[in-house]
Amino acid sequence: MFAANCKIFLRGHRTISAILALALLVAIVSSMHSIINYINERSEALVSLVQIGETYLLMNRDAESIVDSQVDADLAESLIKFSEVKWVFPQKIINAYLEANMGILAVRVRILEDVGGFLKFRGARMNGAVAKSLAEVNIGEVLARVAGISVNDTINLLYKGETFTLRVAGIFTSQTELDAEVIAPMKGHLHIEDERVSIIEFSLKENMDEAGVISRIAEALPETVRVVKVQQPGNFIRRLNEQTIIFLNVWSLAVYAVVAAASYMISARLTVDSSYELAMLRALGARGRQILTLIITYMAIIAFLGSILGIALGLVGAQVISTIFRWLQPTVELLPFLKIEETAKMLALTLVSSILGCMYPALKASRSTYAEQPL
Repeated sequence: MFAANCKIFLRGHRTISAILALALLVAIVSSMHSIINYINERSEALVSLVQIGETYLLMNRDAESIVDSQVDADLAESLIKFSEVKWVFPQKIINAYLEANMGILAVRVRILEDVGGFLKFRGARMNGAVAKSLAEVNIGEVLARVAGISVNDTINLLYKGETFTLRVAGIFTSQTELDAEVIAPMKGHLHIEDERVSIIEFSLKENMDEAGVISRIAEALPETVRVVKVQQPGNFIRRLNEQTIIFLNVWSLAVYAVVAAASYMISARLTVDSSYELAMLRALGARGRQILTLIITYMAIIAFLGSILGIALGLVGAQVISTIFRWLQPTVELLPFLKIEETAKMLALTLVSSILGCMYPALKASRSTYAEQPL
């Protein structure tokens, strides 16, 4: 009898509409979780990359970026005089354009005196040779893949209206931001006729009083130059992931609150539209607890089916959008996915939200007497 009564409620277009309404709400949570999962996975992979240790930069105090900065190259000699300083690398950094097979790409070019020493300092692995001659450069692996460049290829770099034809002496992998850059020797064809450089990167020896050493270095610098500590990505990315997860949880709670409100409206509409059936059940001797159980069971079935459909719609929708995005932007890869525990969590929270939302209409219907039910 109980199963037959459930079938009476489940018949009709209102059940399909209710399932679709809940499915669309769950799809929002599902799609967001699937995208955030991929972003977090990539972030964790980035955290595991090679860390270059504690490094510092000398740059212009008023510069907004390292490209805009200009400092005197002779400051490098001043840094070397400090016994606590281990590495010093003056660098000229410019924005240029690279002519590649897929078009013209905007690239960052880093010009140094000691290319080999700098790449060693960054823990890079080289495929080929370090750029030493006038017309040679090294390219990061990421940029080489995007531009379709191999070792010994000839490339054209455009800078300030001039075109520089250069040979790729080697392609390096450092697992840092350098993998998307071009590195050239200071005395090569890209040499800029200027005694100033963009930044001077330096590191300290181990077990040094960093605060004290940096304070003494800062005192010896001109007022126009500042010391900047290079941000290490690990802790920053972890904090960013934590903030993203907190935002996602808050947003999910808001969606589940809407699920509860939708369940309230669905169950309230059900008690009104099924008033005749409820009156007949009362006339046949059904108790209030049975009617309460019947309505809650109906909403649980709706919530279960809606959550399954919503999880599938959200994941498939995110994957379809990511595929379209890859067609439009081939260099960007996005592969949304869901974890099993997240799927179970969404299913459970949808059921709980729906049951909580339908409790008041269900209790109200279960406490109504037979005489109160309109026939």
